[in-house]
Amino acid sequence: MLSMKTVFSSLATGLVAAWTSASHADLTLTYDSPTLQLAPGQSIQIGATLANTGDSLALITDSSGVQTIAEGFTSRFTVGVKEELFLVVEGGSPSPYLAQHSQFVVNVPNPMADLNIAAGSSRHLILGTLTIDPTAPAGLYWGAYGMDIGIYEAQSFPCPGVCLTNVDAFAPPTIDAGILAVSVTAVPEPGTLALLGIAVAGMGFSKRRGVN
Repeated sequence: MLSMKTVFSSLATGLVAAWTSASHADLTLTYDSPTLQLAPGQSIQIGATLANTGDSLALITDSSGVQTIAEGFTSRFTVGVKEELFLVVEGGSPSPYLAQHSQFVVNVPNPMADLNIAAGSSRHLILGTLTIDPTAPAGLYWGAYGMDIGIYEAQSFPCPGVCLTNVDAFAPPTIDAGILAVSVTAVPEPGTLALLGIAVAGMGFSKRRGVN
């Protein structure tokens, strides 16, 4: 005979599974551009479209990015970056991980705050700002070496004890746009910059002569 504890546990598991499916399974996130080209020291805002592809449930959040599904059942949505376990690269070569050569700062206020996205509609979000380190090695950071920016969902529900799903920073985001790839261009050598300056000055001089 099943104990009340077992029955409750099974019921709670079923409710949470159904609630999880209903709360975010129909939400998709798509970067404005999954591949960017930036120079060392350059910054760019990362935009993405959050679409509700369901046919019934709206995504409605409060000023803290919290959606209430039913009494006691809530989801807190936050933008975050998947953490990586960096490997030591043999030979002392530069790290190929974008996260070690850049900083991503989440937009303030929380991009997931005060949303009301009906079924079948979407909203454009500015997730945050990505800045490439001035000393970042040139190259294409993609695949496992790119950056995974998305939306994490932490759920809480009523039950005996602590019933809260914690966000795992090493796991992919709950609502995942996939890997953001960045091609970091090389910084021109000082000699190249000097030649460029001479060329620009020459163009200006020629233009002035043409006017006269």
